[in-house]
Formats: sequence, C-alpha cells, structure tokens
Amino acid sequence: MRKFKFKAWDKTLGEWVDRHRSIDMDGNLLIPNSMMKYEKVHGREIVLVPYTGIKDKNGTEIYEGDVLKWRKPVSEVIDDDRYMSGTVERIYQVVWNNGWYQSGDMTNALEWGNPECSEVIGNVYEHPDLIT
Repeated sequence: MRKFKFKAWDKTLGEWVDRHRSIDMDGNLLIPNSMMKYEKVHGREIVLVPYTGIKDKNGTEIYEGDVLKWRKPVSEVIDDDRYMSGTVERIYQVVWNNGWYQSGDMTNALEWGNPECSEVIGNVYEHPDLIT
C-alpha cells in the first residue's frame, strides 16, 4: 500500500515547517504550549506538499513542486553504417494533473518516473528561479 506523506511550506516565513509541528485539517499551523495542548499560530499561510510515491535515481523522495533534471541517452540509426547518439536533458516541475503526477511538458507520467533518468535538483518553493 502506498504511504501518504506530506511536507509543509510556510509561505509567510519562506521555510519548511519543522517536522515536530502539526497542521490541522484547515491548514492551520499548530504548536504545543506548556500544558501539552496545541494552539493555532495565526497569520501563517501553509502549503501542504504531497509525496508522489516515487524516488529519483539517488533514492531522493519526489514531492509535488520538486524540480527534476531528466537525462536520457538516445541514439538514432541514420542508415546502415551511420548512427547518431547523444543525451536529451530537460528541467521541469512535478505537478498533479488529470489524476497523476507529471511535468509541464511531458505528458507521460512514466517518463519522469523512471528513476534512472530523473534527479531532484530543487523545488519551486525554495528555488522558484529553477523554472523560468
């Protein structure tokens, strides 16, 4: 069974929420007080970022909003005694679209899900400049 995991991005502070904090069902940040009860932190905008269930070629978990470098060696036969080879490389953001995770320009979710070809190089929350 797939494990459901999330990270939480604090848009107000521009940082990931400490994993020892909690988020309620309305997206409110909760912190423990001295009586071991949770109190809402007001004025914070929190974004829950789901785990895709896929890891990259280095074993890094891929989350929605991650930016991946996709590299794949290619070769093409030109004629009987000549061929061309090289590497195709793309940088893209992982998004949820039509019931699966995919990138902005690759319509096949399995293409980017290939762990031998994909590597997490950042995310749109900490490094929005990676996607231009």
